[in-house]
Amino acid sequence: MTYEGKRVLILFEGPNDKKQFTHLAKTFVSFLKEGSYQICVFTTSIYELYEPLIERKEFDSLPAFLQRKKRYNFPSGIRPQDYFSLIYLVFDYDPKYHLFSAEKIKALQKYFNDETQNGLLYINYPMVEALFDCFKSDGCIHITKERPFDCCSSDSYKKLIRRETPFANPKNGHPFKYLPPKPFAMVSLDSIIRYYEILKSSYSPSWSFSDIGSILQEENKAVTQGKVYPLSCFPFMALDYNSAEAIKIWKSLLEQKKS
Repeated sequence: MTYEGKRVLILFEGPNDKKQFTHLAKTFVSFLKEGSYQICVFTTSIYELYEPLIERKEFDSLPAFLQRKKRYNFPSGIRPQDYFSLIYLVFDYDPKYHLFSAEKIKALQKYFNDETQNGLLYINYPMVEALFDCFKSDGCIHITKERPFDCCSSDSYKKLIRRETPFANPKNGHPFKYLPPKPFAMVSLDSIIRYYEILKSSYSPSWSFSDIGSILQEENKAVTQGKVYPLSCFPFMALDYNSAEAIKIWKSLLEQKKS
């Protein structure tokens, strides 16, 4: 039982991830539409969760950890683990981060594998700016196939995306800070195609749930080969929550006449 109805906890690694999600929430269509959600900004690395939750097993839930660390205030008399119906975590892969560990990320993903229990971990490859890492071809938007590992430090990758992204503001030529609905629909639909390409499986227009474990495995393999496959997790959060409605709205946006 959860406390007084539905609450959704969404943890982010930093404020940019939160801002991007907050802007895209309208574009997600049905994402979490049945209940209000509360966002907790988690401003440290994902690895802070590994030792207390997995290695030492100090806490029986993520909300209990947040309460002890004074990251979230729960009502008195309510167990933290009973307060939320769903828990999502959004973090960056960030393979050049000094604490990066493929094995720890794998363990964290195994631990956070159910949004109704411990939580469900989604990862941006290599980081949140992957949402803008695209190119135009024949009038269509496509996700960049791969990036060299060496360019995937935070500053280098951000500068690269600002320079190369096709999503430029028509008024000043600068890249969009946030994607409007139609460009997000383009990225989202191509994300499905790119997802199947990375997993080397046949494309299917239908969708059940993303195999985030297999994507992580392929990304880890790519890093050993000196590259990263850019992929934003935001489209997959929407797809996993309600794929039929999300795809329907995205296609409808692309069918609209240019204003």
